[in-house]
Amino acid sequence: MSGNSVPLSLPLSRLATRDCEATTLYRELRKPLLRYLVCLGLSMDEAQDVVQDAFLGLHRHLSAGGSQANIRGWLFPGCTQSREK
Repeated sequence: MSGNSVPLSLPLSRLATRDCEATTLYRELRKPLLRYLVCLGLSMDEAQDVVQDAFLGLHRHLSAGGSQANIRGWLFPGCTQSREK
């Protein structure tokens, strides 16, 4: 290390908790979202794409400090809007 380097400090425990929460949300809500979208007429491949986009949007929403209240209510309408695009 040179004398000009700055040590990088990351809040690893906080990141690990968020990753765990995100994984838990994905495991709990992926299948219901897929069923919902297939019932709306999407193929399984299309539904999987929409669900992936929805979870990416959720990640951005939460990373920007968005509300964590009613995640389910945030995801399902988000999937419907993604489908309409």
